[in-house]
Amino acid sequence: MKLFAILSSTLLSGAVIAGPTKEPTGTIIVAAATTASPAATTPPPPPPRQEIISVNGTATYHPIGGVSVPIEWSILYNFKLGGVRGETIVSMYSDGVHAQLDHFRTTATGCYHYAIACGIRDKSANGYMFTYEGNLAGAGSTCAAGAAAEDFSDVTKYDGNIIPYWTSIISAMPRMYCQAAVTEREYFDIRIIVRAVEKQVEAADGWMNRWLYH
Repeated sequence: MKLFAILSSTLLSGAVIAGPTKEPTGTIIVAAATTASPAATTPPPPPPRQEIISVNGTATYHPIGGVSVPIEWSILYNFKLGGVRGETIVSMYSDGVHAQLDHFRTTATGCYHYAIACGIRDKSANGYMFTYEGNLAGAGSTCAAGAAAEDFSDVTKYDGNIIPYWTSIISAMPRMYCQAAVTEREYFDIRIIVRAVEKQVEAADGWMNRWLYH
C-alpha cells in the first residue's frame, strides 16, 4: 500500500524512472590510417661538362727580307668533349704587327663555349700572351646568339713593345705554351688558363720580367 502510494506520486509528478543501462549493439567501423606515398621527384640534370687540354708548339721563322719579317706558331687542338677541333696560328712581325687566327668547329650536337691562352717568353724575360674565346652550336642546337658549328676569327693588331725586343724574340725561338678549354657552360673564366700558361712558361723558361697581353 505504501509502495503504491510512492509510485502513484512519482507518475503524477512526471518524473522518468530510469531502467538498467544497456550497452549499444552493432558494428563499429574504424577508418584505417593511410600513409601518403612520397611525390615522385625528377633527378637534377648532370652538371655541365668541361675539358681543358695543354698543347705546345715550336716557332717557325720566315726570313723573307724587307722590314717586316714574321715568326709563327701553329697550334692544333683535339677535344673529346663535343668533338671540338681547333687551330690557332700566331704570327709576330719585326714592325710590331702581330696576327692571330683561330678556327674552331664541333661535330656533335649541343652548345659549347671555348677559350684559348697561349704564351711565349723572349730572352729579355718578357712574356707575350695571346687569348681568344668563342661559342659553338652543334647541328639542331639553339645556343648563344650567332653561334654556329664553326667559328672563325682573324685579327691583326699592333704592339710597339715587339720592335725593341725583336732580336730577343728571334734569338730565343721560343716554344709556345697553350691551354685550351671547352665547356657546356655559357661562360668560362679565361683567367684560369691564362694563369696556367704563365706558370708553364715561367717553369720552363725562367723568371718573367713582365707579361704583355694581346
